[in-house]
Amino acid sequence: MDWLDLIQWPAMVATVVAAWLIGSLDLRRRTIGFWCFLLSNALWILWGWHAHAWALIVLQLCLALMNVRGLRKNDPHKAENPR
Repeated sequence: MDWLDLIQWPAMVATVVAAWLIGSLDLRRRTIGFWCFLLSNALWILWGWHAHAWALIVLQLCLALMNVRGLRKNDPHKAENPR
């Protein structure tokens, strides 16, 4: 087994931890959750490149953009719309 095949496991763990943290009412935990999602996006892209999973790579790039948006909206000082 190629070591790059193993990247899918920490990517999966980072995704699950991020989803758990995003559901928190605590601002700090949500922020950590978005950063975990961005880490998982990077790991999934790396694994997708190795596996030639081009649709997965495009999906992760789109999700990464949404996670950056979430980070910005989660920051009460930088939010576009406080709602």
